Amino acid sequence: MEETLERVVSNLLGSPVSRKWIGVHGAGGAGKTLLAKRVCDNDQVKGRFDPVLWLTFGQSVQVEAKQHELAKKIRLEGDQISNETLRRGLVGKRCLLVLDDVWKFIHLDLFDVVQENGSKIFISTRKRDVLDSRGAIKTEMGLLGKEDSMKLFAVHAFPNQNHAQVSKAVVEQVVEKCGGLPLVLKVIGRRMAATQDWDYVLSKLKDQQLIALDEEQQVLERLKLGYDALLPLRIQQHFLFFAAFPEDWPIRFWELFRCWKGEGLV
Repeated sequence: MEETLERVVSNLLGSPVSRKWIGVHGAGGAGKTLLAKRVCDNDQVKGRFDPVLWLTFGQSVQVEAKQHELAKKIRLEGDQISNETLRRGLVGKRCLLVLDDVWKFIHLDLFDVVQENGSKIFISTRKRDVLDSRGAIKTEMGLLGKEDSMKLFAVHAFPNQNHAQVSKAVVEQVVEKCGGLPLVLKVIGRRMAATQDWDYVLSKLKDQQLIALDEEQQVLERLKLGYDALLPLRIQQHFLFFAAFPEDWPIRFWELFRCWKGEGLV
């Protein structure tokens, strides 16, 4: 990720004023959101742009709500918020607007609100054509190589660095089946740290028929092993209630607790 981070920061800081669209694309679970957060935390980026603004989209985004969210961030008031209103609110500011997890290029038109004064719009998306629609300077979020995959997996599977009892060949096979996806490596790694049932997980990974599935389905199939590991069954039932909330919704514990209590789970 370090190389990708450096490339994105370079694009943000070194691209011409006229090139305000910068983006990263890659598979779900590849680490795009983490990359975007690290971009925002970069000292050079924070020194160049003020303010740095973040909006999370997702498949079922409510665009009007996002416009109001951005308006609130830049201290605009009023019930009627348009992209022109937002544009006026950002006059004179060299800002970085981060649009995370964008699925439709039509949404970009509604958030084309920064000035061509060195301000930038940074997009993370699974779909390259979203970036192509704006002529964005693109960076692909590639999958992790074998060495980096092993390192990330080991952090989560062996938190105490105690892996003497596990065959290196078996570990390598499990890591290979994770497909170089950081999210999958973390989930499966934590699953192994909890049970150490290597033969079971490896057999499940080998049994998965991934060839006929698209990219997103392959990720979900791999992640399902993490869900299956939530034993006992009661904990799986607790986990399912997260699906009652919209995508990227901030979940308050008391709301979740009330759901569990209503079903007699607590």
